[in-house]
Amino acid sequence: MDRGDTLVEIGAPGVGAVEALLACDQAVFTSIRTPTGEGYRVIAASVAVGGDERAEITRRAPAHGSLCDVETAAVGLDSYRLERGRRCVAYTTYAGTEHTARGGGRVYTHFALLQEADFRKLDADPLRAHWVLGEIFHTHGPILKPPPQLDPLHIPIADSVPLLPEPIEHSPLAAPVSDWLWPAVAELLKGGRVVLVGSNLSLELARLILLCLPLAMRETLDVTFGLKPSATRAAHLFIAQTLDLRSRQFLQGQGLSIWDTAHAPPLDDEPLPPWLDLLRTWWDAGSWAEITDFFANARDQASP
Repeated sequence: MDRGDTLVEIGAPGVGAVEALLACDQAVFTSIRTPTGEGYRVIAASVAVGGDERAEITRRAPAHGSLCDVETAAVGLDSYRLERGRRCVAYTTYAGTEHTARGGGRVYTHFALLQEADFRKLDADPLRAHWVLGEIFHTHGPILKPPPQLDPLHIPIADSVPLLPEPIEHSPLAAPVSDWLWPAVAELLKGGRVVLVGSNLSLELARLILLCLPLAMRETLDVTFGLKPSATRAAHLFIAQTLDLRSRQFLQGQGLSIWDTAHAPPLDDEPLPPWLDLLRTWWDAGSWAEITDFFANARDQASP
């Protein structure tokens, strides 16, 4: 169902500020007890989310114990293409305590389902939708008493997500963490799949890695952050602050580049593409204005 753009008036009465928003479908996956059953499932969705999409979301959605971090403020991201073509962006966190005998935190996931053209209007940047879903959770709380159906979700077309705090040297991505940006981008450009593990990794790093890739490539990449790997949740880019032994064993032998930030970044003798080498030069020089202008001017292009 192609909802397209919607113009919504925002701001104080009489000001007449107008912001372009994308209207998309949404769904919620978590564990609640209802007269019809209990356990993890899609508990609410927009009317246009059909049975096949619900089934696909259910297969991939994180259930009990799927977040890498056990802290109550833990956040996960999953961005992937559904079989019917829509882009699914998921915001995962804890919503209270699991009501079953398993105990622990109740894993709660809110999904935005975007048409391909609409995802492109967001620069194929899943963090744009993820940020909106997070704002909804922190402002209104989780949906644990689901309505019969969910209204459309609205996402600003204008980029309202801060890319990084300025200046760069004061950012959580300052060296040595930023040293992992370029190896990850280079490996993805070669068609590889990357696993980054480290307590100092963040969603901002995931976003920068994506924005350093051509738009056409970003449109096809599946990305996971903060979620344990599983056979039903494959990704081109997988980032986690920590991984238990079972997760590490699962990832072995899958042809992945698995890098732990506790060790030195890998060396790559192959030269970077000129545009990427320029980005790295600006980064090393702390030229934040040039970097942000580069990303802004690269919109709607197949390559930077």
